[in-house]
Amino acid sequence: MLLLALKQLRLDKLKTLITVLALGAVVTVILVFEGFEQGQYSQLRQVVLNRNVDLIVSQPGVRNFIATRSVIPQMTRAEIEAVKGVVEAHPITAIPIIYNKNNQRTPVYIIVYDTAGGPFELVEGEAPQFGNNIVIDQSLAKKYKIGIGDRFMVTDFEFKVSGITKEAAFISKSR
Repeated sequence: MLLLALKQLRLDKLKTLITVLALGAVVTVILVFEGFEQGQYSQLRQVVLNRNVDLIVSQPGVRNFIATRSVIPQMTRAEIEAVKGVVEAHPITAIPIIYNKNNQRTPVYIIVYDTAGGPFELVEGEAPQFGNNIVIDQSLAKKYKIGIGDRFMVTDFEFKVSGITKEAAFISKSR
């Protein structure tokens, strides 16, 4: 194999160089995508691990939170709270999206919660109390020049920014 490569290099240096560059580019793209995927898995794992709870209810067969629809019935919360020893139950989910504004795209996770599980540290504004309010992280706010009271569009849904978190990985911080 090595002899074939050396012979090809002697015969047509430009073609060999272009082939090597193309293969290098393909390997680079694959490594970048693999790194991005592993980063997503790592961040999503932190959503569960750092909730500071004794019990987490999830559906069987789910290996990650990416593109998995929940089959847990909506009224499960009442059943879980009825179990002896359970003090509180708080539904939470993470939805990965690509935020797109002014032809700039950024992968973000939207953490959806009912009564607990929201941002821990705000540098500005307040946590959403009702309606279509949303808290975004500081790096996203700076990148897109978003402030308190601004619109935050996710596909066809409009949110109003009510707060800004201290850092991008707020979901991995413990209280």
